[in-house]
Amino acid sequence: MNKFIIFYLILVFSTLTFYSYGQKKIAIADDVVILSEITDSLLTIRLQQKNLIYDNIIDYSDKCSHYYADIFSKNDLIYLKIRDCKDEQIGFECLGSNLENMDNELKSFILCFYINTIINGEARKEGVEPEMTKNEHDSRYFFSPSSFNLKKGELYYNSIYFAIHDIQYGFSDNFSIGMGTSVAGIPIYFTPKFSMKLNEKNRLAVGNMLILGTYGPKFTANLAYTTYTYGSSENNLSLSAGHFYTGNNDLADEIISQPIFNISAMFQLKNNVYFTTENYYLHNNTTLTAEKYDNNGNRIYEDYTLSDNFIFGFSGFRIINKSKDVISWQFGLAYFIRFMEDMPYKYSSGGWDGDYPGNTNFPIPTISYTQKFGKKY
Repeated sequence: MNKFIIFYLILVFSTLTFYSYGQKKIAIADDVVILSEITDSLLTIRLQQKNLIYDNIIDYSDKCSHYYADIFSKNDLIYLKIRDCKDEQIGFECLGSNLENMDNELKSFILCFYINTIINGEARKEGVEPEMTKNEHDSRYFFSPSSFNLKKGELYYNSIYFAIHDIQYGFSDNFSIGMGTSVAGIPIYFTPKFSMKLNEKNRLAVGNMLILGTYGPKFTANLAYTTYTYGSSENNLSLSAGHFYTGNNDLADEIISQPIFNISAMFQLKNNVYFTTENYYLHNNTTLTAEKYDNNGNRIYEDYTLSDNFIFGFSGFRIINKSKDVISWQFGLAYFIRFMEDMPYKYSSGGWDGDYPGNTNFPIPTISYTQKFGKKY
């Protein structure tokens, strides 16, 4: 009897092991937001019945354990496209224009049917199909954010000059939070961001950057912002407006409360090469001091205020690793331009000395590195 039980357990274990290894996983990128939690649950059950495991967490050491499905829209139609781990297309289908309005049962049935049809080789592999490429680095430019968000479970690492390091984690498909610092640990900053998709081409994000002095200079600074992004994941333009606040600390004696503006863009030049630019504009009224000796030999001082303007940013090229699209390098120029209103004529003559800094501009080469970890497809 004991031998029979042991034999039976071995047989069951072997059968289950064979069954699990025979199963294939599928990851789904839903750019149309078809899948709710209920639809996800129903689709998971239906796919399991077809010997498919619905699993969006990708282990890149075992990338070929998954099929990769994309749900996207083009010209008001919704498409399903499935690729293998070598990025070769298995097949695609048009799902019509009304899938978003169907109930969860029907959505899960249709998606399961077409996924199974494509994987079993019964769908179109060639022919006229909509263009669809996936940019894994659409949530950031060099440093500034776009209105695209990380997917739930994605961890994004970014480093500039390998001197500044930050990470961003997707708590949901619409909300992420990150933090960063320099190699010296001075300062530290926190960056929450909430993004929303308005329609196929328009997105909006609101976020904040809280900066804290760690040791040495003690200060607190804050930048709250709103970003509007127009375009696709591969080609887009972002306009941002924010408010920067600090003061009464080691960073600034007086309160600084100023708006700051940003315009950023990325354009796909080749499948794995992008042009990327981000540019900031900050206006400030700067108080300067002029001094001279009067007729009695006494030193006198007078303050005056000038309009002070700053433009700074990064521009260059993003090169995405072909074999691992979660890795990219950015090369280009960082630049800083300062142009100040001319000193009043009164203080540029008549024996006055001032601390007028004049206009400044300088570019320096820049390099940055980005990578996704624990990526949700």
